[in-house]
Amino acid sequence: MAITLVGVGLAYLKYNKPPAKVYMGDAGATLLGFVLSVIALDGAFKQATILSLFIPILALGVPIFDNLFVVFRRFMNGKPIYKADATQVHYRLLSAGLNPKQIVTFLCLISVCFSLTSIILLLLEV
Repeated sequence: MAITLVGVGLAYLKYNKPPAKVYMGDAGATLLGFVLSVIALDGAFKQATILSLFIPILALGVPIFDNLFVVFRRFMNGKPIYKADATQVHYRLLSAGLNPKQIVTFLCLISVCFSLTSIILLLLEV
């Protein structure tokens, strides 16, 4: 299942580079998140350590931490957490002067770093 998801993700990314020709939408993002969570939970239950619960969270660190930051910031400012604004990381990088291709590259590099860290944690014998 994970190999299939990697293949589908790479094929999708080919057509989703700026300027994008194909958009995933809410249904595709929900399905992708569900499959990733099932794979993560399946892998987490193969190890008995508490550290194994943090591996999937770290592997998906960019969207998880960005969403947590945005919700926390909206909550602290007294704004509704469901109301859209420009506090997501890609909007902040756009306002910092990066173009969309640079933002995608930067976020992919950060995701790779988080993923490699989670793989290293997975290989550690605790």
